[in-house]
Amino acid sequence: KFKQFFYDTEGEKRVSHTVKQTYYSDHDYKYGDLENDIKVYFTQNIAAGNNVLYSHEYAQIARTQTSLTYKDDMYTSTLRYTYQDTPTSGSSSSKNYNYLTFVADTNYFESFNVFASVNYDLNDDLFKSWSFGIKKVKKCWDYTITYKDLTLPNLTSSGADSVNRQGIM
Repeated sequence: KFKQFFYDTEGEKRVSHTVKQTYYSDHDYKYGDLENDIKVYFTQNIAAGNNVLYSHEYAQIARTQTSLTYKDDMYTSTLRYTYQDTPTSGSSSSKNYNYLTFVADTNYFESFNVFASVNYDLNDDLFKSWSFGIKKVKKCWDYTITYKDLTLPNLTSSGADSVNRQGIM
């Protein structure tokens, strides 16, 4: 793993960059995905990032994520775009995932955090999932209760349909 940090003349972090390459000595295919992560800090509260995974095995970009984050002492929110190209096992074809994610979190309450997220699938033109919950952090432990609603596409003999799964986790 290789990390770099760049600071302005006032000592504020402006750019962070990480490159990581995994090597497997006990696998037939020795190299894991090459990860390149860069973040640009525009202000103390606003940052943009890009994370790219390159698959040596398939000689292609496996996933790229681009994000814009706002964070202060009370609120954090992130808008993230993800594109993932996953090769289908035993085939030359692949499954592409193309979606937007919005995540919001607040420390408004002194003893716990409240959070919510929504995932929109751009390929299927539908909200794939949403969730909300609360989280309590105590020393090195955290306790989380989440309600999640997940929509899964379902191909039937009469056409396309979807199945909703909901639950508390």
